[in-house]
Amino acid sequence: MVLDDGGEFSLIVVREGDLVFVYRNRCPHTGINLEWQPDRFFDLGGAFLQCATHGALFRLEDGYCVRGPCAGDSLESVSAWVIEGQVVVDA
Repeated sequence: MVLDDGGEFSLIVVREGDLVFVYRNRCPHTGINLEWQPDRFFDLGGAFLQCATHGALFRLEDGYCVRGPCAGDSLESVSAWVIEGQVVVDA
């Protein structure tokens, strides 16, 4: 959970080596969290982040929705870096 002036929200953090992708855990279509079970965000093939409610698929590298009712929208990205092996988030 991350706290900001508007309350608290959760993040999706995926790390691939020195690359890190961080998004606000919120579907642009309905505003609900994406996961279908705790910490389960990927489609069955493991290629896309998937909204459990309506099956929208989002590219990992930019959060862009390629399929579903929010096609053309994107997840809200959060700046992050890997420093000395740790993920640092600019939230």
